[in-house]
Amino acid sequence: MLEDVMQSSESMGLPPNTLRTEDSIKQGCKYFASLLESANAKGCDLNSAIQSYNYGGGFLDCLAGHGKKYTFPLAENFSKMQSDVVLYLSLYISVKGNIIKLWRCYAWII
Repeated sequence: MLEDVMQSSESMGLPPNTLRTEDSIKQGCKYFASLLESANAKGCDLNSAIQSYNYGGGFLDCLAGHGKKYTFPLAENFSKMQSDVVLYLSLYISVKGNIIKLWRCYAWII
């Protein structure tokens, strides 16, 4: 069984979970380095690059036009926007006070 521990096979255009552990770590580091470089070029902060590991580089493009700094509300809005475009089977639960919101999620929010 392959252990794509960094979940990085998709960043190579491969199907999910198609890399061995060592290859997954190498690709994950390479992909994250490219996100850091892109975040720096766009003037975005480190947390933006970290979130982009899960959301993809499009999150950096979104932030570049919205203050260039990671915030939970921006990540939440990006997730909602993407879930309207791409349907995933996982769900995101937001608990605020006595209100629980449940919707489709583009990716995990840090």
